[in-house]
Amino acid sequence: MKTVVSLEQWRRRDNLVKQAVTAGWNVKPGDLADLDDPVAFYLSEPLQTQFKAISMFRFSDLADFVKNGTDRFATRQEISDSTAAITTEVLDADHPVEPDNLRYLMFAHFINYSATKTAKIVVDSREPYRHIGAVVYRNPNRTDGVTLTVRPIALSNSESSLEPGVVAMAVLQTMLQDYDNHPEYFVGVDLDEVFAKLMSPYPEVLR
Repeated sequence: MKTVVSLEQWRRRDNLVKQAVTAGWNVKPGDLADLDDPVAFYLSEPLQTQFKAISMFRFSDLADFVKNGTDRFATRQEISDSTAAITTEVLDADHPVEPDNLRYLMFAHFINYSATKTAKIVVDSREPYRHIGAVVYRNPNRTDGVTLTVRPIALSNSESSLEPGVVAMAVLQTMLQDYDNHPEYFVGVDLDEVFAKLMSPYPEVLR
């Protein structure tokens, strides 16, 4: 049964798409279609490419994956490897991300997210989070042999759309926290430059 979208819902969603595209987020309007129990998923790679994307999924699917696992798709390691592979492919591409790759990328990260402790907290919360995502730390200068780390995040339980600048600020705050706890993620990284690039599309957030 098709969900009936109110005019106000449509305006909010349309405004989110316009704001996101203006700020450089990868988003297809069709991927932000109204769902009966939506959860917005945000992906950001701030260290190298400043790649960022938004997609929409069903919260009930996340709850199902958390409760019943994702073995129907692949093993945990296979999911992790596939997520890393498609992420690397998209980030290394010298052309705009293709729609099919964007859809695959976001679904892979959504499935990967569902196996984390953060996902369980999101699902079990008294007021379930409606805005979640992942920060991808990609850094070839790391000395531990790991060049890509995915950090799950929970952003908000608001039923309304989040402005892209609010998401970017949450990514920045996550990076500050991780800099204290995991300095190995940031070897050779100029954080001031990264922060400036991350927040430059949103001067209104920094006022």
